Amino acid sequence: MSERNIFSEREHWLEEEYFRKQDQLLIEQIHQRRAKEDDRQRLAEITGLKDEDAITALQDLGYTSDTIELLHMLPMVEVAWASGAVTDKHRKAILKIARMRGIQANSASAEKLLRWLDEKPSDELFEASLHAIRMILESLSPEEQEYQREDLLTRCNQIAHSLFGRFWGHEVVQEEEHMIAHIAEELGWTRKA
Repeated sequence: MSERNIFSEREHWLEEEYFRKQDQLLIEQIHQRRAKEDDRQRLAEITGLKDEDAITALQDLGYTSDTIELLHMLPMVEVAWASGAVTDKHRKAILKIARMRGIQANSASAEKLLRWLDEKPSDELFEASLHAIRMILESLSPEEQEYQREDLLTRCNQIAHSLFGRFWGHEVVQEEEHMIAHIAEELGWTRKA
């Protein structure tokens, strides 16, 4: 076989290999898009949101149908980080609430929650998540809105009070108190007279 034929065959093989890899890449992108769209539909069902932009925003924040249950846990994480670090008491209180809410150990949600407790999430994630929670709350009946807001704020207060070893003590770190007030305001909560 001549040298020219060898090079020609090699060139042909390299060309085929290049196009085969390109085809695989395109197929993978199609599968990813399809999986993301399926997950977007599941997120809409779980959250009750009808706004496509809101669902896409949740996905862009890193929420999936497997981790959306963490959306209402993030304000508690934000309170724990308010004073600059998550203490063991904060961590234990948050994990206890997570278990009470049905978040299973070793699940995708539990793993993400543990990452949030080890490394502070971005301020953008906190703020965008609060906005998403408010949108979800606004889709509920007024009674359910009020119940959900009060429950979330009660849990945030539990995290703030956990620092001193009791849930309903009078000592709360000032930064945590300010964070709870901020969360309440972002969620549209007004104190009853």
